[in-house]
Amino acid sequence: MLGIVSGIGRMLTAELRIPVWAIAGAFVFFQFQQSAAVKRAVQELVAGAELRAAAAEKTALEDINERLQVRADELERINAEFAQEQAEEDVKRQNLEDEIKELQLADNSCRISEPAFNRLRNR
Repeated sequence: MLGIVSGIGRMLTAELRIPVWAIAGAFVFFQFQQSAAVKRAVQELVAGAELRAAAAEKTALEDINERLQVRADELERINAEFAQEQAEEDVKRQNLEDEIKELQLADNSCRISEPAFNRLRNR
């Protein structure tokens, strides 16, 4: 047991032949590598989450776009029906205006004889 303790003592008191700057440089290098790996892992997690969020947003926007397209098609159909009905009403209105003009131009003098008029009045 004493041999082990003296061996450890020699290791602790032994002269280091490696320069201190090399040890410090190695320590900094390994710290940098470790923090870079952590940063890389965090970046990958964030990128994955952003990708999933973008995919969900794309799906939601596609659903909204589909509903809007259905509504636009429906409104276009209704607009076409309205235009057809308006054209039919324009034709009816024009026919009625023509009929009014004909009636205004016609001789509307409805004259009856005096005896017929008196009979209608019960005289």
